[in-house]
Amino acid sequence: MFESPRAGTIPRRGAWPSEPALSVSDLTKSYGATLALQDFSVDVRKGEVHALLGENGAGKSTLVKILNGIVSPDCGSIAIAGESFRPRSLMDARRAGVATAFQELSLLPNLTVAVNLALPSLIKTFACLASIKANETAAAATLAEFGAADIEPSAIVRDLSLGQRQRIELIRAMSLRPRLLILDEPTAALARPEWLFEAIERIAAAGTAVLFITHRLAEVRRLCARATVLRNGAKIATVDVAETNDDQIFGMMVGAAPAHRVEVHGARRVARAQPTMNVENLNGTSFSAVSFELHKGEVLGVAALEGQGQRELFRILSGSARPASGTIEVRGEKASFSSPASAQRAGIGFLPEERKSEGIFPGLDTEANVSLPIVGSLQRFGLIDRRRERGCVLDETRKVDLPEQFLTREIEALSGGTQQKALIARVLLSGARTLILYDPTRGVDVGTKQSIYGIIRRFVANGRSVLIYSTELSELVELCDRCLVMYRGKIVAEVAREHLSENRLIALATGRLDGAAAPMSRPEERAVQKPLLRLVSDGTVRALAFYLVLFSILAARESSVLSISGINDLLDNALPLALAAAGSALVVLTRNFDLSVAGVIALSNVLVATALHEGPAGAVLGLCLSLAVGLVVGAANGFLVAYRDLQSVAATFATMIICSGLALLVLDAPGGAVPRILSDGLTGIVGGFIPAAAIVAALVVVIWTALRRTDWGVALYAVGADEAAAALAGVRTRRTKFWAFCAAGTLYGLAGYMLSAITATGDPNAGNTYLILAYAAVAVGGVSFAGGYGGLLGAMLGAATLSLLQKVLFSLGVVSFYTGIAQGVTIILAVLLGALCERALQARPA
Repeated sequence: MFESPRAGTIPRRGAWPSEPALSVSDLTKSYGATLALQDFSVDVRKGEVHALLGENGAGKSTLVKILNGIVSPDCGSIAIAGESFRPRSLMDARRAGVATAFQELSLLPNLTVAVNLALPSLIKTFACLASIKANETAAAATLAEFGAADIEPSAIVRDLSLGQRQRIELIRAMSLRPRLLILDEPTAALARPEWLFEAIERIAAAGTAVLFITHRLAEVRRLCARATVLRNGAKIATVDVAETNDDQIFGMMVGAAPAHRVEVHGARRVARAQPTMNVENLNGTSFSAVSFELHKGEVLGVAALEGQGQRELFRILSGSARPASGTIEVRGEKASFSSPASAQRAGIGFLPEERKSEGIFPGLDTEANVSLPIVGSLQRFGLIDRRRERGCVLDETRKVDLPEQFLTREIEALSGGTQQKALIARVLLSGARTLILYDPTRGVDVGTKQSIYGIIRRFVANGRSVLIYSTELSELVELCDRCLVMYRGKIVAEVAREHLSENRLIALATGRLDGAAAPMSRPEERAVQKPLLRLVSDGTVRALAFYLVLFSILAARESSVLSISGINDLLDNALPLALAAAGSALVVLTRNFDLSVAGVIALSNVLVATALHEGPAGAVLGLCLSLAVGLVVGAANGFLVAYRDLQSVAATFATMIICSGLALLVLDAPGGAVPRILSDGLTGIVGGFIPAAAIVAALVVVIWTALRRTDWGVALYAVGADEAAAALAGVRTRRTKFWAFCAAGTLYGLAGYMLSAITATGDPNAGNTYLILAYAAVAVGGVSFAGGYGGLLGAMLGAATLSLLQKVLFSLGVVSFYTGIAQGVTIILAVLLGALCERALQARPA
C-alpha cells in the first residue's frame, strides 16, 4: 500500500513523521441556525501536503477562519505540534506558526509590494523609523528566493495583474516559514501553477505541513497523498488519493453519484455568416492589431499566459476601458462604449475577474445584487415593486441553480461559488445577447463549475454567443468551438475545435508557433510611461499648482506679498485651517469622517481667551489646555467609532454639539483676550524669524515621518484602502482608527490655539466655518474620501489655497458673496482634474 518517496519530491506515502503538525478534534461552529462545522476532526502531519475538499459552503472557509483566529469555535480542540491552540487573532495564529494565503486576496492595493510583504511591522533602522530602502531590499530577496524576481518591490499592488498579486499573496505566507501553511485556492489566478507546486514541495520537504484547499482534483493528485472531504460542515472521510478515483471523491463532496458531465460539443455547426461581434484592428496599451469575429451560437475562447493583454481587451469590449484605436461592431452596427452601461445597452454582459472588488456589492443582499441591471424598470411611482423584483430574480437564479433561501442573505456571507452564480444571474437578467466572461469558474467547486458550463451551453444554444478567457486550459478545450491564442499582445493563432488540446494551447501561448520554438523568456508587460499624468494625479502637486497660480495673481497686484511681512500674513491666515484640514485628512484616510472639528476649535479658542494669564506661563498653559481638549475629544470619537462601531458621522456630530455647547457656556458671545506674548509672538516676526513658518515646517516633518516611516502611518493607509484585507495582513485596525481620531483631535485643538493667537480674542461660533472649509481643503489636496489615498501635506496645501483664494478675490474687488462660489468652483476643478488623470492612468497594461 505504501511506497518510498521519490527523490526530489515530497514524501507521498509511508514516510510521514509520527507527530502531527495540526490536530483538530470535534470542532463545531454555528451561525445562528446554520451549522458551518459539525464535530470536524483532521490530522495533518509534519511535511505532508493534505488536501481539503468540498463544495462551496461545505465549511472549508469556516475552518480557515478558525485556524487564523478570525472566528472562534463553539466547541472542540486544536493543537499545533502537540500544543493547545486557541488563537484570538490573526497575529496569535502567526505567532503559533500558522500562515495563510487567502482565496480573496488580502493585499493592500494602495501600498507597495515591499510594504505588503512586510506588514504588519516594517523593517526599522535609525531611530526606530521604517526604512524604504531596507524594506525594498528585503522584499527583493524574498521575491527572488521564491522565483518572482520579475516583480518590482517598489511597484504599487493595484498596478499589478491578478496573477502577480496572487503570487505575492502566496509568497507572503510562505516566507513566514510556518509550521502550518494554509493555501486556499492558491492556483485560481495562476496561469502556470507549476511555480507554486515546486515551492510547496520545497516547503514540505523542510518539514512544514500544508493544508491545500482546491477544487482542482488534478492538483490534488499532483501534490497530495491524503485528502479530507467535507460536506455540509461535516467530515465525510479522509481518503488515500491514489486509491480513490475522481468520481468517488465527487460523490463524497455532493452526496450523490456524479452527474454526467455537460455535453458541450457535438455535431453542431456555428452559423459563420451571422457575426454578433466584429473586432477590427483594435489597439490598447497592452495589445495591438486584434481582429476577430464572434458568431451566433458560438463559444469563442481566449488562451494566454499572464499579462499578454487579454485583461485590457476584455475590459474594452465590456466598456470598462477605452481603446487607443480600432473598431467594434455589434450585430452589424459600429459600437463605441463609453461605459459598461452603454455596453449593456448594446447587449453585452460582462463577468469581471475579481468578485470581491469588481463584482459584488457587499452592503446589499443577494437579491439586490442580482436585480441591479433592471432595478429602474421595476419602479412604480419611484418605488421598487419588490414582488416583481423577486419574480424576475427567481426566473434567473433558478437557471443557475441558486437556492431561493440565499436571496435574502447578504451576498458577502455566501461562499465564492454561490456569489459567482449570483453574478452570472445578474448578467443574464440584464438581457445580454453576448457574454464576455473573464475566468468565470475561478475558485468554484466541481459541481458549480459543471453548472456554469451548462449555463454557457444553454445560452449559446439559444442563438447567443460567448467570449471566454480562462486560466484553466482544460476548460477552454472542453467548452470552446474556437480558441484564439494571445502572445505578447497579439493574436498569434486561431485553433479550431477539432485541433484543440492543452498541449497545443500551451505551446502557442508560450510563443511556439507551428512547432518552431520562440524565445522563452518571461513575457513582460509593456510599461506605459506617463510621468506627467502621474505627477498631475498627485493631489499635493495639484494643490501646489493652484496655490502658485493664485499667488502669482496676487503678487502681480500687490508686490507687498513678496516681503517677509506679506508671507507671514499669508501663513497666519492659512495656519488654523491647514491644521484643521490635516486632522480631517487623517480621519478621511481611514474612510471615516470627523465633524467634531468645529466644536473642538471653538472650545479651544474660548478656553484660551478666558482662562489664561499674561506671560510665557499663560501661553504654555493655553497650549497644553488646547491639546488636552483636542486629545480628549479625539479619544472619545475614536473609542465610539473604533471600539463601539458607531458610525463616524453620528458619533462626531454628537461630540461637535457637546463641544459647541461647552464653548457657549464658557463664553456666550465674542470676547475675552489672549496673552500678548501669544498674539504677538506667534503671529508676528521675531528678529526676522517667522514663528508661523517654523510651526508649519515642523508640522510637515512630523506628519511626513509619522505617515511614511512608522507602522501606524502605513496601517492608516491600509485600513482606509481595505479594512478587511488589512486585518488579514495582521494590522490592528481598531487601534489604528482610534489613534487617527486622537491625532486629529489634537490637531483641531492646536488649530483653535492658533486661531486665538491670530484673532487675539475668543468666539464660541469661531469653529463653524472650519467644518466645511476643512473638508473642502481635503478635497482640493487630493485626499480620497473613499480612504487610503492622499496625504496630509496635500490637505494643508489645499487649505492654504482656499485661504489665498479669499485674499485674491478681495484684491480683485470681488464681492464677498461670490467667495463661496469661487471656492466651490476651485474644488470642482481640482477634483475633476484628479479624476481625469486617474482615468487616463487606468489605461495601463493588464
